[in-house]
Amino acid sequence: MRRLVREHIAVYASDHRRARFLDKTHAYIVKMPLLAAMLAGGRPLFVVVVRNPYVVCTWALERKPPSFRRDVSTDARLALIAEHWANAYRVALEDAAAVGDATVVRFEDFLADPEGVVMSLCELAELEYDPAMVPQRGQTRPWTTLPGDRKWYPFYADDRLARTTTEQRAIVERHCGELASRLGYESCRRAVLQPVRA
Repeated sequence: MRRLVREHIAVYASDHRRARFLDKTHAYIVKMPLLAAMLAGGRPLFVVVVRNPYVVCTWALERKPPSFRRDVSTDARLALIAEHWANAYRVALEDAAAVGDATVVRFEDFLADPEGVVMSLCELAELEYDPAMVPQRGQTRPWTTLPGDRKWYPFYADDRLARTTTEQRAIVERHCGELASRLGYESCRRAVLQPVRA
C-alpha cells in the first residue's frame, strides 16, 4: 500500500514533496484501523462522507437495487439497504474515534457551503486552499467524470426525501433512526445543516 501511494504521487503530483494522496474507495469505510496501521508514520487523514439515509437508502432501492438468489419483497430490500447503511456508518464512526485523525462531513453540508467545507478540509489536511477545488461554472470536469454525470457543477436540489413514502421512511427509521438522528438527519424534514465531527 505504501509503495502504491508513493508510485501514484511520483507519477501524478506536481510537487511530490507536498503532495497528498486521495482515495475514495467505498470499501475503506470499514477498514480505517487497517489503513491507519498500513500507513503508520504517514499521517493518514480519514474523511467519512455521510448522506441522509432517508434519501440514499430509497435512492439505492430505485437505482442500484441489490440482487438476491431468491425473491425478496421491496420492503425487505429497503430494510437490508438501511441495515447496511447503519452498520457501515456505525463501524466508520467508531473507527474514526479510535484512529483519531478523522472527520465526518455530511454531503448536505457540502452542498450548502462547498467552499466552506473544502476550506475546512484543507485546513485539517494542512493543504493550501485553491478555489479550483470547488466545482464551479466554466470549470473543466475532472478527467474521470462521465459526460452525463451530475456529480460536478452545477449542484442541484435533492427532492428525493419529499418523494419517499411514509412507509419507506418508517423502514429506514427502524434501522437507521438512532444513528441518523445523531448525525442530524430526521425522516420528516430536511437535515439541519451543522458541522458534525467524529
